[in-house]
Amino acid sequence: VSRPRQLGFRVNPSSVGEGSVKALSVSTPDSKFGVDIADAPTRARLLDLYVQSPFLDSVHVHVGSAGMAPETQLAEGVRAALDLALEVNARRPESPLRVIDIGGGLPVNYASDALETDSVPSFERYASFLRARCPELFDGRFTVLTEFGQSLNAKAGFLASRVEFVKKDPHRSAHLAIVHFGADVCLRQAYAAAEHPRRFAAFSAADAAFKPPGATRQPWSIGGPLCFQGDFVATALAGHLPDDLHPGDLLVMLDAGANTLSLFSRHCARFAPPVYGFRWTDPDLKTHIADMVLLKPREDLAALANFWSPPRQDQPLLLRAQPSDAALAAAY
Repeated sequence: VSRPRQLGFRVNPSSVGEGSVKALSVSTPDSKFGVDIADAPTRARLLDLYVQSPFLDSVHVHVGSAGMAPETQLAEGVRAALDLALEVNARRPESPLRVIDIGGGLPVNYASDALETDSVPSFERYASFLRARCPELFDGRFTVLTEFGQSLNAKAGFLASRVEFVKKDPHRSAHLAIVHFGADVCLRQAYAAAEHPRRFAAFSAADAAFKPPGATRQPWSIGGPLCFQGDFVATALAGHLPDDLHPGDLLVMLDAGANTLSLFSRHCARFAPPVYGFRWTDPDLKTHIADMVLLKPREDLAALANFWSPPRQDQPLLLRAQPSDAALAAAY
């Protein structure tokens, strides 16, 4: 069933300001996203454009992807977009805006298994914030779209790897475990670890039993497989891992269902890992797995080679070599 295509502007309520993660805060005067509706002349021009263009039927706002306060910054951004839409409709009653995309940005609790905390609301609690601040969203005049990403997916996935080897030299500031995921899959942990910390857990190679954190709380650093010294997903991690972590043990990065494989890096031409899904036999208790399903196979050599140099059969010739150009001639 086809439906009319929504068309409108993304707006930037720059007065919302930065959250705790600068790189993911997009409602500032310096943002590269959206039309700055906190600037009065710019907002006035945008209003005139909407009034003159009845085919524009929507408005979009997204104030940030992490580190934004839901009750204040997220709700204020939505309020700013809603106010714009209401003003357009007051000036264009014969063809009102009908769609508001309120973006995403709801935070995730990466500190524990709890889905909700005082600073990390559930979807229901966030909706209550919006009902209080933006009641017009709920009275039926608008179709409301959302773009929740990590808040939906982060706790639905984890990364797991065998420990390849360990270093416990006495002169080290922390024990070192090398695993098979690093900056290739965990870009944010490798390059901005302070803003994107994650929890880890270890399981025995012998029987997959959980290995509780060691009594001495010796810190561990977790290094990945790439060939540069910055390839760490955690450094001097205290209180998470056992003292007796050994090669072959399983090391798990929790809450890894978002912003990991989707940010995959081709550094060192690594194969993208397989992705598995599982179903519980008892969805309420969640103690036994009914079955596991391969959702995405591990890349193979052909897939990797295809990324760098697609097969040339049935491919259009984009650049024709000249006989005098030996390098180009050799390439074709």
